[in-house]
Amino acid sequence: MLGSRALPVVSCICPTYGRPDRHQRAYHCFSSLSYPRKELLVLDDSQSPSRFFMTLRDPRVRYWHSPARKSVGRKRNELISLAQGDVIQHQDDDDHYAPEYTRVMVDHLLDADLVKLSVFNILNERDNSRWMWDTRISGGAQSVLSAKHSGLSVSLPRGWADSDVALWGFGFSYVYRRALWERAPFPDVNLREDYEFIKRARSVGGRLKHIADCPYLVWHSVHRDSMSTTFPQVRLDSGMQPTSVDVAGASVAMGVFVGATLGGPVGALAGGLLARTAARSVVRRLIGSA
Repeated sequence: MLGSRALPVVSCICPTYGRPDRHQRAYHCFSSLSYPRKELLVLDDSQSPSRFFMTLRDPRVRYWHSPARKSVGRKRNELISLAQGDVIQHQDDDDHYAPEYTRVMVDHLLDADLVKLSVFNILNERDNSRWMWDTRISGGAQSVLSAKHSGLSVSLPRGWADSDVALWGFGFSYVYRRALWERAPFPDVNLREDYEFIKRARSVGGRLKHIADCPYLVWHSVHRDSMSTTFPQVRLDSGMQPTSVDVAGASVAMGVFVGATLGGPVGALAGGLLARTAARSVVRRLIGSA
C-alpha cells in the first residue's frame, strides 16, 4: 500500500431516490472506510430532501436534492462532474461496504482503468439469508433473488442470455479512473446504465478488470425495491442450497418434440433452434429488468 500522501482522492458517488431510511447506513459505510482520502457525493431526486443529509455536518460529504426526476445514468454523470477525485467509486445506498473495500479496490486499479467484483456476497433482506454469486460461471444450479423472487431455484442453460451482463454489470462495485468516464460517460437511462458504461469503456480501449478473491468486501442487498436480479450459486447460512430445477425444461421438451415429429436433420435443426430460442426467452422473462 502506498503512503497516504501518494494516494489519489476517491470520490464515492451515491445517486438515490425514495430511500431516506437507508441514508444513515450509507453514510456509516462511507465513514467506516479505512481509506483516508475520500469524499461522498449524494444526488437525491426524491419528492422531499433527506432529513439526515440535510442536517449532517461532515465536510467530506456533499448532498444535492433535485425536485425533478433524473435517470440513474444522468445522476452519475452529474455527480462525477462535481467530484474532486481522480478515482470514482460507486456506493449504492442499500449495500454494505467493508472498511477495507476502497483500499483493496484502489490497489487493484494500479494496472487497470476500471475494477469490479466478479464474486460477491448477497444479503436477502426478506429472510436475512446470505448467499454468494460467482458471476464468472455461466449456467447451472442457481437461485433467483430479486424484487419479485426470493430463493427460487433454477438451472440456467450454459451461455444463458445476458451472462456477460452478469459478469460486467452490477455497478455497485465499480471503481474506476475519472479519465475513463471522461472518454465514456454514462448514458441517460435508468436501467443497465452500468453495463452500457462498460460497453462504452470497451469501445474506447479501457482496461477492465474483475476481482474474484474478495467476496467479503460487499454485501449486495436484495429487497422488495431492488432494481437488479441476482443468481447466487451458494447459500452461506444453514438454509437449503440451490437445486437443479430446469427453468427452461418445458421449452426444451417442446423442441425435442418438434424435432422428433419432423424427423431427420431438418427436424433436429428445427427442434434445436426452437429449444434454444424458447429457453432464452424463459430466462429473459425471469430476469425482467435486471
